[in-house]
Amino acid sequence: MLQELLKIIVCVKRIRDINLPGDPFFIINPYDLEALIMALKIKKTNGAKVTVLSIGEEDTEDCLRYCLLLGADRAIRIWRHGFKGIDAQAKALVLAEALGRLSFDIVLLGSKSLDEGAEQIGAAVAEFLDLPFIERVVDFFILEGQVKAQKRLEKGEREVVVSSLPLVLSIESQIRGVIEPSLPELMEALRKEVEVWDNVRFPISPTRMKGPFFPKPFPKEIFTPESSLPAHLRIELILSAGLKERKTKLVDGRPEEVAKEIYNFLRQKGFISGK
Repeated sequence: MLQELLKIIVCVKRIRDINLPGDPFFIINPYDLEALIMALKIKKTNGAKVTVLSIGEEDTEDCLRYCLLLGADRAIRIWRHGFKGIDAQAKALVLAEALGRLSFDIVLLGSKSLDEGAEQIGAAVAEFLDLPFIERVVDFFILEGQVKAQKRLEKGEREVVVSSLPLVLSIESQIRGVIEPSLPELMEALRKEVEVWDNVRFPISPTRMKGPFFPKPFPKEIFTPESSLPAHLRIELILSAGLKERKTKLVDGRPEEVAKEIYNFLRQKGFISGK
């Protein structure tokens, strides 16, 4: 009986190359590319079917075709009305919904994206799918239906984690070499189609896109002094965080005079009413 091939899905993102000035140039997020290279090495050594999945408009297909050129077997682009400008949690939900329609053993994602760097997508996808999740993986092996992964800890330390299939892994950036496709592989990649899951093929309820998602912190307003002020005053205001000195008034005199002053103060501030 033939052993069924391992099914690996790699989620990739098209981002702007922040290292190149001038006109925008777009590339695959390097962390996602690392995940794809790792999947392709598993395919070469163990045998596997590799699918790449991406959320994006039509221009995302250039990156997906490059993934096919490197050796991916299938490419899927997801896009429908209402996806533009969605946040990380909504993207994770979309990916989870798409993955739920596919068969897989392992889902690979880059540990973060260079344009946002939130490190949220992998954990959120695993949460939506109710699957095990290992973050910041630098290497992994398939042993008797289990994954043995090496993850990066702080200060360069490593930890080995073993998990059953299926699962989600976020891949840390490593130098894994360059894949150079041959001419036959190039010709085969050009013949492959990029599947498009649009409004018809990928129906998702608008209410699902609105949450509930994980709570987000409220942004805190930061005090900035007026640029027209002298430098020494701006420095003083920054050090004081813009806090104004409180004004106090000492009332002295006979008890009836003190009571009258307090009454007038409270009435002026609106704490009490009356004449």
